Amino acid sequence: MWEEDMPSLEAEVRRHQSWGYPVRMVGRDAFATLEPRVATPLAAAAYSECEGRLDCPEAIRILLAAAEILNEGEVEMLSPYRPACFY
Repeated sequence: MWEEDMPSLEAEVRRHQSWGYPVRMVGRDAFATLEPRVATPLAAAAYSECEGRLDCPEAIRILLAAAEILNEGEVEMLSPYRPACFY
């Protein structure tokens, strides 16, 4: 969050905490530690250890590559879902 948005973020964090949700504010230094690849760390952010993010296309590529290695190049996609990153 940029500094001008902090009051609304702080209010949102307090609201979620009142529901028992495990979330807390982190400042610029903590944010930079949590997200070292962000070139310009935010002034503050809401952080919850029970949430996460996954780059799905990259994860699928890694898992398929590992499956191909384990199965000597033979991988069968059983799901009718075909991720857009593979079209």
